[in-house]
Formats: sequence, structure tokens, C-alpha cells
Amino acid sequence: MRREKPGLSVFFPAYNDAGTIASLAIVAHMTARELTDDHEVIVVDDGSPDHTGELLDEMARVYPWLRVVHHGQNRGYGGALRSGFQAARKELVFYTDGDAQYDPREMRALYEALSPGVDFVNGYKISRQDPLHRVVIGRLYHWLVKLAFGLRLRDVDCDFRLMRRSVFDKVTLTRSSGVICVELMKKVQDHGFRIAEVPVHHFHRSYGKSQFFNFRRVGRTLVDLGRLWLELVVRPAAPEARDRAQPGRRSLPGGDDGCRQAVSDHREFYAGRRVLVTGGLGFIGSNLCRALAEVGAAVTAVDSLLPDYGGNLFNLAGYEDRVRINIADVRGHGMEYLVRGQDVLFNLAGQVSHLDSMQDPVTDLEINCTSQLKLLEAVRRGNPELKIVYAGTRQIYGRPLYLPVDERHLLQPVDVNGINKISGEFYHLVYHQVYGIRASSLRLTNTYGPRQLIKHNRQGFIGWFVRQAAFGEEILVFGDGRQKRDLNHVDDVVDAFLRAGAMDAADGQVFNLGDARPLSLLALVELLVEVAGGGRYRLVPFPPERARIDIGDFHADTGKARAVLGWEPRVPLRSGLADTIAYYRAHREHYL
Repeated sequence: MRREKPGLSVFFPAYNDAGTIASLAIVAHMTARELTDDHEVIVVDDGSPDHTGELLDEMARVYPWLRVVHHGQNRGYGGALRSGFQAARKELVFYTDGDAQYDPREMRALYEALSPGVDFVNGYKISRQDPLHRVVIGRLYHWLVKLAFGLRLRDVDCDFRLMRRSVFDKVTLTRSSGVICVELMKKVQDHGFRIAEVPVHHFHRSYGKSQFFNFRRVGRTLVDLGRLWLELVVRPAAPEARDRAQPGRRSLPGGDDGCRQAVSDHREFYAGRRVLVTGGLGFIGSNLCRALAEVGAAVTAVDSLLPDYGGNLFNLAGYEDRVRINIADVRGHGMEYLVRGQDVLFNLAGQVSHLDSMQDPVTDLEINCTSQLKLLEAVRRGNPELKIVYAGTRQIYGRPLYLPVDERHLLQPVDVNGINKISGEFYHLVYHQVYGIRASSLRLTNTYGPRQLIKHNRQGFIGWFVRQAAFGEEILVFGDGRQKRDLNHVDDVVDAFLRAGAMDAADGQVFNLGDARPLSLLALVELLVEVAGGGRYRLVPFPPERARIDIGDFHADTGKARAVLGWEPRVPLRSGLADTIAYYRAHREHYL
């Protein structure tokens, strides 16, 4: 009969719990095997600076029933819980903390209460065994949350819970702080899941100290709680629309920390979320803003509208009532205000002209380095929970040593822009490693499509070639035209940004974008002339200033983006070019 019982995943979030986690894991294993033949024990080591991680790895070598998920940096209690739910494979999921303030053997009582008519069993403390100040603060927090969120529970913050994994077919968890417990119970209740409550014992902490009870963390938790209240109570979306992603699904294979987030539809992740896009009136930024608005995000586009940089108010024509536009320079101090309250930041502000970077290197330094550092400081001080996706570039690789170029290729840029873009990217990665800022970078290749700057040719060849083909101008191809490039349509690039912003697996990572089917510039020009219905081209010698920074053949290996993000370029080149030419012909007056 026991073989017919559902499988059980037991997991513990752990941070500096080396003194308790080993015995807890073993007791949990002993208890779970009495309840079912199919069980697993998982511990999420949330970047513990003590020897918790080493201890767990040694245990995992001895005990096959134990799995360990490591976070390279501390992601907060909510981040650890989300990783545990993502890693769980069985039909039922139980979790409690790794500090031994609950007895895993009492899991039996929750298991028995999970009848066919119950989806979720919540423990409640018989008596809280903490110092008096923690008891008082805990009761105040309980009643504040219960009244503010309308929770019908005896104990809001008892982290001793058993649930059916199918709950996460509807419930999406987003918080990284301890507020995640409120988010979980509010969403479970709002979706109409049936909840049972069971009394459990609570014990004095026998090892270490609480990571929550300091003024700074309490303050951050209250701020996050207020944001959650606005999201779930003041301006709630329908639960079905709000909770489309499925963090309880099987994690994607591979990865440095064994924790990949699977999202059923990464676009629906943004419904109701607050998203900031720097460079939002530019080429890629405006297309991204439009896509975000279409899925119900609250979008703010920030752009300096500097002449000749690509910002264009017409790029958001028709979306003025759906995208808030803020004219500001990322080099200024306004970003400290703008990042507050945002959930995701797509950082596309930058100087992208390789020629301009050689002629005015100081401005390139200010925009691509100094301003990036100021922006990250604004996030660190004002909104450290913010998720950032940075627009990097393949230019940082310089002249390829091998093809296709993967993310491990030597970085040897041939111009000032490439050097400064490396620095901008590395600032984001360092702030992830040191401060836990959830940042990632997409290394973009030649991107084409509607809303690109085509007034001049200083921002790359593809926009200029499209302009010349669209309006019957002679296309000048430098050299012999045999140099090969890969190209991405802007819709595919927007899709990559949305995937990276929605997935925890992207945090701290860099990803190449590109296409496995490069073509020569000569073949590209011939295709453009054919698609445009006429035109001409001519081969001319390289101008000296361009020859010095040309990188020759280039195409990227995008295997990492495919494996981690599930990204593939999907827009065929011919149809993408045709649509782009048609767009500029229809809106010529706004781009020339």
C-alpha cells in the first residue's frame, strides 16, 4: 500500500546552519521514508559563509537521498525558498527552516492532514520559544499581515508547511525576502486552494543567530511588504492573469548552481510588474517597451534624446498612454529616484558607435562606464531587489580567434567602445557577486528591424544598408564583401531580453545572441536589393578609420542562451528585411 502513496520532496533553506542542518536532513529522511517509498531531501545553501556548503557536499557523497543546491551569493530567504520549490520533483512538497526551531518528525501530522479534500497544510506554533522582543515583534507582524492581506490563518509566519506540487501550476512566487511567506499564503488563499492547519512545536534556536532581526533588514522587509500589499490588495490582477509562471516545474538541466527557473510563458511573467527601460526611445529599447506594454507591464521608458544617438519619440507612437516616458540622462542623478519601486530594469542606455568612441572617447567613457556605475549604486542603495538585464555587445571579443565565438573567448576589443562596454558589463557582474544584485548581460550581435536609427552610418552597417536599399541609394560595401556576419531581428532580441528578465537562471550570467547561419556582406546586399525590388551596390576600399577597427568574420555560438533561456532566433532573414524596408518606406519622414 505504501507504494501507492504520493512521492515527497523535503527541503530546507539553509544559511550559516552548519551546526544543525546535518541532523535535520537525516531526521527528515528517516521520517519521510516512513510516509512513502518515494522521497528526496534537498538543502538549499544560500551562499553561507560558514562551512554549511562543505558539510552538505560531504553528506551528499555519502547519502544518495540528499541533493544540495548551492547559491554562489546569498539571495535572501525568498530566493532560497524559490530555489527549493523549483528543485522539488515529487508530487508533495514539504519545507521548514534549517535552524532546527521545528522538529521534522512532526511532518507526520501534516502528512496525515493532507486528505483528498486538502491542497495545503499550514503549521501553527503551539507556543513561540523566542526571546521576548522577538515574540512581541512576531505577534505585531502577524496581526499586521493578517489584517492587511485578509489572511484567514492562525499563524502567518510558521515555516512548517506541506503542499501539493500542483499548487504551483497556478501560484507564482516572486519575492526574495522573508515576505515570500505572505506572498505564498495570500496567493494560495486567493486561488481558492483548500488549507488545513496543524499545531506544531517551536523550539529555542540552538545554533547561530537570526538573520532577520536587525533594523536594516526589518526596514527592507516592511518596504517589500508594502509593495506586496499594493500589488495583491490595492491593485490586484485576477489570480489567473497574475500567476502564469510556474516556479514549481522541473528545473532546466545544467547550470552552475543546479537551479534553473522554468517559466511556462516568459512574457506573461511581466503582467502587472513595474519595468524600467533605459534607452527606451531607442531602437531595441522602444521595441522592448512596446512588447512589455502588450503583456500588461507598467513600463517607464527613460531616454536622454541626445542628437544622433537613436532616441525617437515616434518609436513609441500609439503607446503614449501605455508607456510612461521620462526624458533623463543616465549620467545625471535622476536615476536614484527612477529605480525605486521597479521590479525589472532593462539597461539599454549607451553610446554604441564604434567610430564615435574613437573620436570622442571621454563621452563614451562617461556613458558606458561612469553612468553604469552610478546606476548600479542607485540600485544598490535604493532598490537592491531589482532584476537587471544589461545590453552588452559582441564587439568586446574583437577579432575572433575561432568561430563560432562562445562566451569563453578571449576579450580583446579593437576600439574604445568595446573596452568601455566590457567595463559596463563587468560592473553589473561584480555587483551581482559582491552585493547580490540580480544582473545579467546579453552580448548582442548585428540587430536590424523597425525603429532603428538610419540617419547616418556611424552605428553599424545594417541600418545604413537597409536605408540605402529601401530608398534606392547606392550601397557601398567595404573591401571584397566576403566578411561574414550573423544578424538578429529586433523581435528575437526583445524575446531574449524578456527571457533573461523572467528567469533566475540568468542571474550573474552572460549570453551570446546571434545566428548559426552567418552570411557574407555581399550576399546580404544582394538579398536586400532583391527584397527591395531594385537597387545597386558597389565594392569600395575600406576607409582607413574603419579598417583599423574592423573585426573580419564573426558569428556567435548561442548554445548557452538556448540551453539556459530556451532562446532561438525565429524571424527568417528574408521576411525580416522585407518588413523592415516596408516600415521605413511607410514612415520615412520620421527617420530621415
